[in-house]
Amino acid sequence: MKTSLSILLFALTMTAVVILQQCSGPEKQEPLLIGISKGAPESSYGNYARWLGTIDTMVVCVDLYHMPVDSALSLLDKCSGLVLSGGPDVYPGRYGQEA
Repeated sequence: MKTSLSILLFALTMTAVVILQQCSGPEKQEPLLIGISKGAPESSYGNYARWLGTIDTMVVCVDLYHMPVDSALSLLDKCSGLVLSGGPDVYPGRYGQEA
């Protein structure tokens, strides 16, 4: 009786190990494509891409600023997200701040 119980517990344990290995196995993950409205110059706007890269190493950021509109729109269809980067040219009165 003890032998059959030991065999059963061993079989259940091995089954659980195999199932867990299959569930947590490496999956080929597609990169997460993120469009950035303006990602250059690197010294100031590059922070957006660096910040996103710290969250997920599979993030690929694309600077849309210098693209023709039709190319940017086509690429946006493939993007998982869009970062609207700000800048010094945004008039503060547009968002309720003093100009």
